[in-house]
Amino acid sequence: MIQGANLDSSAFMKLLVTELQNQNPMEPMSNTEMMGQISQLATVEGINGLDTKFSDILSLVRMTGGTEMVGSEVEYRTSDGVQRGTVESASVQDGNLTLQVDGTQVNAKNVLTVV
Repeated sequence: MIQGANLDSSAFMKLLVTELQNQNPMEPMSNTEMMGQISQLATVEGINGLDTKFSDILSLVRMTGGTEMVGSEVEYRTSDGVQRGTVESASVQDGNLTLQVDGTQVNAKNVLTVV
């Protein structure tokens, strides 16, 4: 497989159909080869489904970690230096845990310590 190549099921099916249309009619693809390629497609689709589920689980884990900090005092890094405040709420935005600290949105990656 070519590194960096990313085929979705639609592209894979187009490739398979093109291969069938251009095969030698005197030596067509065997049923075994055809089933092998179709099972590869099913495997890829299954892996893509797992990737989506793992992303959902990761978001849930991040949210759980954030909710545990609600009410806690934290120190966090800003462009102005280190600030301190109380976590009011937590949310996951674009896959990143964001905390509301004394009215300011803070990316959880910038939290240095929970006091």
